Amino acid sequence: MTVIQSHLKLYQRNWLSILFITLVVTAAFTQAVVSRSTATHAGTIFLSIGTKNATDSTSFDDFQAADQFTESVQGWFRNPDLLTKIAANLDQNKVSISARKQEKQNLVLTYVAKDEQSAKKIGEETIVALDKEIQDYNANTGKSFTIALSSTYVDTIPDRTMIFIAMGLILGIVAAIILTYVYEFLFGFTSFPKQVEQTLQKEATTKLVGELQYKNPTIIYISSKPKKAAKNTLAFPLDTREILKEKKEVIVIARLGKSKIQDLKNLKPLLPPEYVLVTEY
Repeated sequence: MTVIQSHLKLYQRNWLSILFITLVVTAAFTQAVVSRSTATHAGTIFLSIGTKNATDSTSFDDFQAADQFTESVQGWFRNPDLLTKIAANLDQNKVSISARKQEKQNLVLTYVAKDEQSAKKIGEETIVALDKEIQDYNANTGKSFTIALSSTYVDTIPDRTMIFIAMGLILGIVAAIILTYVYEFLFGFTSFPKQVEQTLQKEATTKLVGELQYKNPTIIYISSKPKKAAKNTLAFPLDTREILKEKKEVIVIARLGKSKIQDLKNLKPLLPPEYVLVTEY
């Protein structure tokens, strides 16, 4: 059996736990994200910064100065003070506005709002607050910058619930698989046939081989959950090693995900020189 097949078998025998964890994580993630995503509209403001009384003969230095000033305006939107002023005019606790420079002297501001009216109001108050900031800057520096052009667009945000569900599903599957590995590792269970073979230092085969090889075998199940005992079947851990002294035809069945590595180590010195080792999923 290949490594990939061994891992797939692990998922198969733990499918119920994986499914449960996946559903819980998906539901919790989706609920958390959707409940916080109250915005239904997105606003975009396009701005052009220039100088007052600009004419065709305006010098290149003025255009360059306006271009550099646009970068300063972009930085203002990372200043909590400006955002606080805008939020106060909107009777909100806070507002988040992102600014990026598009081309020379042009800025693009983006934000989200709970409805169309709020989105338009944010756009209006943002332009008013920004214009006042520029006027204050001009008064303190003797410059003559101004908002040359401005336009605001409001769009409806598409419903992203299905996207959130898909993200939660992926996160849930990954979390469930990781927890499955962690659980079996922390509690000392055997997850793969190779672990059993390395612990007992014997190659595993199928149960059928042992039953064909022995006429009246003693079958030992290594499992944390006892299997219903059939004829000639023993449950392990054993109370005494005397039981195995008289047994020559022994089949040891290690149940992956149920057999503990420590139980295999305890059993190893009790086993006869020849026996059949079987891994069961």
